[in-house]
Amino acid sequence: MNKTLLYSCGFTRNYSCCNHYLTKKFVKCFGAFLLFVILFLSTGLQDAFAQFTITENFKGSTANGVKRGDNATLTSGTLDPVNDGWLRLTSASGNQKGYAYVDKSFPSTLGVLIDFEYKTWRNTADNTYNGADGIGLFLFDATANFALGGYGGSLGYAPITGTTANGLAGGYIGIGIDEFGNFANPTEGRIGGPGPRPNSIVLRGPTTASASTTNPYLAGVTLKDANQVLDITNNTGSTTENQVDYNTVTTTRPTNAQFYRRVQVEITPVPGNLYKITIRWTKTPNGAFTDLLTYTTATAPPAQLKLGFAASTGGGFNNHEIRNLLVTTPGNIRVVKTADKSSLILGASTPLTYTISVVNDTDADLTDVALNDILKDGNGNIIPSASFTINSITYSGFAANTANSTLPTTSPTNTFNAKFNMLKNSTGVITVNGTLNANATMPVGNQFFNTVTVTPSDITDQDLDNNTSTVATAIYPANVDFIVDKAVDKSCVDLTNGNTFTLTVSNIGTSNALGANRRVEVTDVIPTGYTISAINAPNWTVSNTGNTYKFSKSNANLNAGLSYADKISFNLKKVSGTAIDYSNTASVVYYNTSTTPETIEEPAANRNNNSSTVIVYAAPNSGPTVTSPVTYCVGATAAALTATPTGSNTLIWYTSPGGTGSTNAPRPNTSSVGSTTYYVSQTNGTCESSQTPIVVNVVAAVTPGSIAGNQTFCGSGDPVAFTTPTATTGGGGAGTYTYQWQSSTTNVAANFTNITTNGTSAVYDSPVVSTTTYFRRLDRSNGTGCGPTATNVVTVTVNALPVVAAITGTNTVCVGSTTQYSNATSA
Repeated sequence: MNKTLLYSCGFTRNYSCCNHYLTKKFVKCFGAFLLFVILFLSTGLQDAFAQFTITENFKGSTANGVKRGDNATLTSGTLDPVNDGWLRLTSASGNQKGYAYVDKSFPSTLGVLIDFEYKTWRNTADNTYNGADGIGLFLFDATANFALGGYGGSLGYAPITGTTANGLAGGYIGIGIDEFGNFANPTEGRIGGPGPRPNSIVLRGPTTASASTTNPYLAGVTLKDANQVLDITNNTGSTTENQVDYNTVTTTRPTNAQFYRRVQVEITPVPGNLYKITIRWTKTPNGAFTDLLTYTTATAPPAQLKLGFAASTGGGFNNHEIRNLLVTTPGNIRVVKTADKSSLILGASTPLTYTISVVNDTDADLTDVALNDILKDGNGNIIPSASFTINSITYSGFAANTANSTLPTTSPTNTFNAKFNMLKNSTGVITVNGTLNANATMPVGNQFFNTVTVTPSDITDQDLDNNTSTVATAIYPANVDFIVDKAVDKSCVDLTNGNTFTLTVSNIGTSNALGANRRVEVTDVIPTGYTISAINAPNWTVSNTGNTYKFSKSNANLNAGLSYADKISFNLKKVSGTAIDYSNTASVVYYNTSTTPETIEEPAANRNNNSSTVIVYAAPNSGPTVTSPVTYCVGATAAALTATPTGSNTLIWYTSPGGTGSTNAPRPNTSSVGSTTYYVSQTNGTCESSQTPIVVNVVAAVTPGSIAGNQTFCGSGDPVAFTTPTATTGGGGAGTYTYQWQSSTTNVAANFTNITTNGTSAVYDSPVVSTTTYFRRLDRSNGTGCGPTATNVVTVTVNALPVVAAITGTNTVCVGSTTQYSNATSA
């Protein structure tokens, strides 16, 4: 049986943006961001069928759709090796501040599941304060103009005296992961709280217009070593605890074995128009989560939300870093993939373990859940077994009756399929142990992309966007390896302003590039029909021959894993005509200038990724073709919305114009009367068209009129025409209705058939009937088609005539006498 599983809690699409990996041959967008989309269920009723999922690992040098401010930075290629970075909100120095927020909205009515990793550490001693201040996570009204709350102990959310009177603009909730403890302190303009609580998790409420009520303290816990989660009121905590931050000074970021924190924040609606907020974490990779704090609020979230982080330092300081952000819906089946290493080095046999967590967050047992796992390079090609070998695949947490025959234990091709059963509200874990082989070659894109997809067979999963998860692992070669990454400000052709390209040169090898007697040269050939302008190449020597431009840097060191801070940028604009797709390629060469002629210093084995191409696409001319409005009767079963794209374009669906798109079409909710507008665009994979609205009207059910005219005959009779004491209403449309009369000679509730002669008017005049007959009318709304809805039943009763026996025989009567005849009715 196929069951449509409505969300038992929870809300969530992914929106897709281009993240340019630093590669020499590869520029395809492999998505760091995917999506947000939401489903609503409030004690049993869904408000909207949609889906969203956002994923951003922050490992690269860009995070499209994420706004950063103040000291927040991405560390890829600067502080960390290329494609192995973090979002660093602050560095470990005094009086730092930084924020980042996802500039895409998502609906809020169902709740949200937020999942991320963080590290808080320092490479300089802070013997006075033992680290400060903390990380703030916040959800805020998407319609508000972004304005941060106070830094310091307010962690970007709450107010702070003298700078921010009312806290984060549109704030709904703020969560403090607080090493120093002032987020719980009712000072500096913060409202409520037990006082300073170092090593605590603290929850504050919505922003208001009043300084006396804004961002009130709601709840918190104090954390102590030995995994103690304590009541915050009676336990003050200590700054020396290794709970929220890592208090051992280290010159390099602590390993996951030394300090690992993964946090989940879940907001779900519960009966009584309430919302439950749960905060949990795990301190070991792929370890079980521990609930830290649960709070129930009557304050409903804004209709559309955005998500952000902030951190600050003062006299005390820490590096505050975020990675592997996931935002999605709870209450469905979803999958998350992780790897035990974020990077690998070619030339040696190195183990790599992937962990797949499949979550059945529903109240239904599932059978035959299908899983596909595949390991690819940046161009989508399966990694050959000569480069990577799967040694073993093991399973835990799945239903006991899972068939072993559908659970492979290894794979020779770096892709495998599995099928398993899951108990309700359970998590199954698949562990894939593999090896990067010593003779492995550099994959296109300089990364492994391992993607898993799950598909349930016996439920209709209303959120498909979190059924897929991808983890990227950076691959670094031995020796020096130069690459050039080319990025473009707009992925669609801009005929008016042109498109600005930015080139970043990196050394992704494991050896430092020496500057003396070495030269790096970048070559870029401008496509015919385009003009170049606004060339900006600080500390590069620029020359050109026709459309071939060369950028040269001499005597410049570039350490292993890092990028030049001196980026190259220029603008390309089409000379004339309409927009068409075009590509632009840059290449890089690392020369030894001490020889004549110059020789290429980079090892030959590391030259297969020395070019980078960006394709700039012409945007679709218009949105897809749609049918609008779409009308449903209240309570009807709605189908997913449809639209027709042009050619091979694909559709992206939105529940709000500025929200997060989804490749999965929403299914309108018909539980209540009203009008909802959805939006759909089409994309060629990079460029997106304008959005086309689809209006979905849910109209009231048809209330049938009444009919009258019960009648009784003996033997047979011609009934008087039936009347309509009350008129038909509802159903929307033009206010007119079609009718179909029906009759039954069986009983008042069954076996009705349509009357084909004169049976489609509001009234009906039946011909002669000779048996008891039941009549009703089906009413349907014109324009919307709502109905048919049956009226009451009119009964025409036909009683049988009495049958009298014949009088027979002779009877003699005298004149003037009286006699009486009688006869019994025959049986």
